[in-house]
Amino acid sequence: MQLEKIIINWDLQSTKEKECYIQDLSLEVTNIIQESFASIFALPNCNNIFYYLEKNHGITKQNLNENIEKFVTVIEELFGPAIKLVEIKIIEQIHKKIKNFDHTPKKNDLFLRDYLVDLFSHL
Repeated sequence: MQLEKIIINWDLQSTKEKECYIQDLSLEVTNIIQESFASIFALPNCNNIFYYLEKNHGITKQNLNENIEKFVTVIEELFGPAIKLVEIKIIEQIHKKIKNFDHTPKKNDLFLRDYLVDLFSHL
């Protein structure tokens, strides 16, 4: 599968344009998350994870960018230490897909929570 690179436009002029861009990016990140869960846990369809997140925690694919802390906390509680493998896969796929975003971890520790917060806060 060939990945199409996403270029983040850091100089968006209008608020509406920026909101649409954030929604598109959030949806793309959500798709990457879904694909990562599916590949690691060998599940053909991981919609059940997002169904659970929406019904029990109010986290949807559309509002993921507003619920990063909550999202990461919930998946860490659900999957325990095994979630680190998924988090690494998610970060790897986002890094491949989003061309001009660099994240420098604090204290040489790479955490999905920090990575996603940094990604969405730079928009």
